[in-house]
Amino acid sequence: MNLIGMDIDAPVVVPPQQRQTLEDALANVFGALLETDLSDGSTISDIANICTEMANELRSLATEQLHRPARYMALMTQADEMDAHAATWTLLFYLYGTSLATLTPAGAGGPSLAYGSRKWLYRQLLADHIKKEIDADVARCARVVSWLESTADEALKRQANVPFPPGEGLWLETKMEMRTRAGALVSELDPDAPGRMGRQLHPSNAKSQERILARVWQLLRAGELQAAQEVCDNVGQPWRAAALSGGGLYGVLPVGQIAEDYDNGPVVHLQKEELSDEVANGRGPLLALWRWAARQAAAAGAGDKFERAVFGALGGDAAAGLPVCVTWEDFAWVYCRSWLESWAMRSTPPEAQPTADLVSGDAVMAALVRCGVAQDVAKNSVEGAMSVVTSGSGGGGGRAYITDILDDAAAARGFGVLFAQHLMAAEAMANAGPAAVQAVRQIQALLIRGDMDVLLADLCRMIESGHRDGGAVGDAGGSVGGIMTEGGYSGSALFGSSGGADLERRQRICALAAHMLLALGGLGELVPQTNPDMVFLQAQVNVKKAHRVLELYTRALLAQEKLTLVPRYLCVLPGHVRNSLCSELLELYTKHMLDVDTSAPPRASDGVSVERADVSRQHLHHGTTTSAATTAASALAEADAACSHIVAELGMWFQRCLLLQKHHAGYSVNVSAGAAAAEGPWCGYQWTDVSENELRNQLAFFTLGCRYNREYGPYQRARVARWLVQPHIVATAAAQARQGNNPGSIHDADGVVDADIKTDADRDGMNGEEDTARWIAANVDPMSYHDLLDFVNCLCCEFALGDDVTAAAGQLLFTEVLPQGLELAVISAVLILEEELDKAHQTAATYLHEEGEAEAAAAEAAKKKHLADRLRNLLSELEEWALYYDLNAKLSAWSERHSACSRAAPGEWGSSEAEMLRDGGELLRELLTRLLKPTWQQELAASERAFAAAEDGRVQLSLTLTCPSTSTHDSARDPYPELQGASLHQFSYDLQRGLLRSTADRELEMGMEVVPAVGGRGHVTLNLTVASEAKLWRGLVDLVCTLLRGELEGVPPVLVVTLDADRATSLAVCRRCRIGQIVRRCAALRLSLVGLGLDAASEDAGSQLVEILAEPAGDSGANLLDSHMLELLSPVQLAQVLQMEALTYERHLKNVQERRRQLPQKQGEAGIGR
Repeated sequence: MNLIGMDIDAPVVVPPQQRQTLEDALANVFGALLETDLSDGSTISDIANICTEMANELRSLATEQLHRPARYMALMTQADEMDAHAATWTLLFYLYGTSLATLTPAGAGGPSLAYGSRKWLYRQLLADHIKKEIDADVARCARVVSWLESTADEALKRQANVPFPPGEGLWLETKMEMRTRAGALVSELDPDAPGRMGRQLHPSNAKSQERILARVWQLLRAGELQAAQEVCDNVGQPWRAAALSGGGLYGVLPVGQIAEDYDNGPVVHLQKEELSDEVANGRGPLLALWRWAARQAAAAGAGDKFERAVFGALGGDAAAGLPVCVTWEDFAWVYCRSWLESWAMRSTPPEAQPTADLVSGDAVMAALVRCGVAQDVAKNSVEGAMSVVTSGSGGGGGRAYITDILDDAAAARGFGVLFAQHLMAAEAMANAGPAAVQAVRQIQALLIRGDMDVLLADLCRMIESGHRDGGAVGDAGGSVGGIMTEGGYSGSALFGSSGGADLERRQRICALAAHMLLALGGLGELVPQTNPDMVFLQAQVNVKKAHRVLELYTRALLAQEKLTLVPRYLCVLPGHVRNSLCSELLELYTKHMLDVDTSAPPRASDGVSVERADVSRQHLHHGTTTSAATTAASALAEADAACSHIVAELGMWFQRCLLLQKHHAGYSVNVSAGAAAAEGPWCGYQWTDVSENELRNQLAFFTLGCRYNREYGPYQRARVARWLVQPHIVATAAAQARQGNNPGSIHDADGVVDADIKTDADRDGMNGEEDTARWIAANVDPMSYHDLLDFVNCLCCEFALGDDVTAAAGQLLFTEVLPQGLELAVISAVLILEEELDKAHQTAATYLHEEGEAEAAAAEAAKKKHLADRLRNLLSELEEWALYYDLNAKLSAWSERHSACSRAAPGEWGSSEAEMLRDGGELLRELLTRLLKPTWQQELAASERAFAAAEDGRVQLSLTLTCPSTSTHDSARDPYPELQGASLHQFSYDLQRGLLRSTADRELEMGMEVVPAVGGRGHVTLNLTVASEAKLWRGLVDLVCTLLRGELEGVPPVLVVTLDADRATSLAVCRRCRIGQIVRRCAALRLSLVGLGLDAASEDAGSQLVEILAEPAGDSGANLLDSHMLELLSPVQLAQVLQMEALTYERHLKNVQERRRQLPQKQGEAGIGR
């Protein structure tokens, strides 16, 4: 594209690629943290690589921001932080991994050689002391040094240093200038000349010397002593290589990968030479002497700072290496390496040397003087050297030498105290870098010390403080008291005292800390203890703190709307926390689903759409245009698909956690029985309490809470029922996927991982709708169907006892909530239960003579029979409610059409009058023949069912009531009206007074409690109980129906918010209230049809209505609430029906008179026509 007036191409804007967030990357490895054996280090390495890759990406982004210095520095700081996080994960493996390198951080000390009675070299004794962890501090320090050297080695590899050219270390320029610049440069070229003469080298040689020694220091810092010796040889300084190799090719005590290379390398000849020396001179004195000499070289004033640091590290002088340390890791390595070698040699001291002439004292003194040491100082040093050689563990000299190395008070008290005092203090952390990196270094320091108590306390404090301040995670303030550890470190400053730190940094620390605690649990460091002692109590506290960190991280994911990542973390949380967070997760999805702009109250607006809105579960959007309805339907489908996906995710992770728990149970049994080990990995932390029915329980818990939530109106409660349908929807999707993979059959299809559906119910020849329904039912917990049917039936009862607004929400259940094929799947579930029931009976017969087995089989059979009967009854009730709401919606729609036509002029009706008559007649006939029949819900509402479900011999009923709204604009989306203040108390008072008066008049023995809303705002709860007697139960039902009809004296009209009772009692109340209303509406419909011209005596006009009311209920009427349909109507309702019937016949007579009056006129018009 060309710009206007110029032949210049406009730049093409390429959309940036979506970079994977840290939370997403960590979630991808969560499954491995949960299920795999972390001790091999692969999963920990994956997380370290995630941090490293993010650091590299940040540095790449920083290179594009060079023109923005502030942004560039921020990105580079974040990259450094991620590198530090990567190092933390590497540290975890070195501290707690079980590979060869971590179990034996110092290796074996090289190949073993037997020579006479000697089988161990001194170096091997030192390595064995660490391997056996005789001193836990020494072994831990060795692991820390391994980690520090490995990170330095990785950093050295990333630098890709250019090799020195051959001869770089030769002092050729100095040699050429010696004659011309006498007095300024050295006059001799031996290695000790600069120090002895106090003169300088040529500037170019001095710079080369500094670069070489800096490289040697870097290699020594990375544990690559052999590579440092090779550098010296290559640059022409073999004398320096010889000086470095006095402790061996790989140093005195190689650790980590270097130790493994030494054990496996071609060093047998070196071992032989060393063994020969030790046979002749004893174990260790030459090594001690060499370390003493290196320490003397480091203490000499002359020489480069890197040279002093190198020999200080070799001799155990930490102070000599401090001037060249740049990073916190450098300081840590200097202290840890010095302490490790010195403390190991103190624990395993060298042998005494009996011969005093091993090394000539005069020769040593001369060498020291030649190096520039004063003669008296040299003499004292020689005496010290002789004491090292001639004194062993029994004398004072050797001990004195080693104690001199460990003269620091903190070092003498142990590794942990040394580390805390020198590397965890505020002044030490200043070298760690920016605040973000310092926080990570402090975590590393606590891990190194093994201070889990302090670490978890500080993590909880930091994250909780940020959660309170910023809603996600944040820094802990300085006002929170810290935990003082030995060595002077206070935990209060762990993550800094600045409250305005970067929110993203706090989120990163929270995310990585949560996964670090999971890893520590998997590595066995956060396993709950079983011994009831102080260790047990502290272990429980630490596990609770770890759970708290995981909880806060999960809440942070919810706050960041990373909802698809939440399910995996729920399964590792305690039950009460899991319930709360799972409800919050489902609540967020529910709000999104409710925010979808579907229709206004879902009420039919025309007869055509109502006729199509049968019980076929179609998605209807009444009252909207076609395009708006299509858009709303698409948005609702997307929201529903998101809900299905999250349910599948929850089910998958709960199932994986459950399998892990079963594996742990099997592992424990095998170990207790003396077995070697159970097959598969073992993870020590994930002893969660996920139940067999975790997903079903979570969905039921959430939907039940929504049903009692004051903020949820009828529409919201109906929508919430969709959650209980999701297991069926997920199984249906799996069945469709199987059929798609293998058209015509689902027998051999693979399982769906997202739903974790098994193929236990697959059979040969499973084709067709019924077989598909059977497969679906076999892969859904039958109790899930029970929860769904029970919840929907409860809503149907509550909506039916309300007004037109709640009735519209009830219709929504059958048009947009319940899916197609549900009835067939439930029937299949019942059939499967009955088949299992037969098998249970056979099992009981098999174990007839085994009392325990027979009783268990019989109990299992009774349980399955009860569930099958319960499902069958609930499904029957649902079908009857489907009929009720279907006909109720059609009746409402016909009434609206009739009202619209009544407002139009008679000539404007056109052909709609005939359609109204036809549709109205068919609707009235359907109401009279299908709904107004004596057996509608009669058997399900029997008192025997209520008594069977009664607890403690009493039938209980609880109603939540409010006053109906007086607004004409209410919809099913609005919450139920609330009472407050004086209105609430007056309503409670009137309700209680009216009920007391009515129970006294009826002589009804009933327990009653009226509970106003807590806080002075809300609804009123009415609790009623009666004994399990038919008369009292009928009195209870009659009293409640009188209240709900608005016919209780002194009590204002009420609106039902919730109804809690057994199904029989609930249905008895609904049947008695709804039948009366339907009869009145049928009478009104009959009046309207007669008004449109139908003959009142015709069946199309419902002439059989009065006969139906007087029809007996059947043979079992004595055990039921009523014996005639007429008894379902109150006197007020009956009077209204009779009044409308009288108006109907009055209108009928007018129609007859009008037809008679018009007949002669029509006959006259016909004659004129002829």
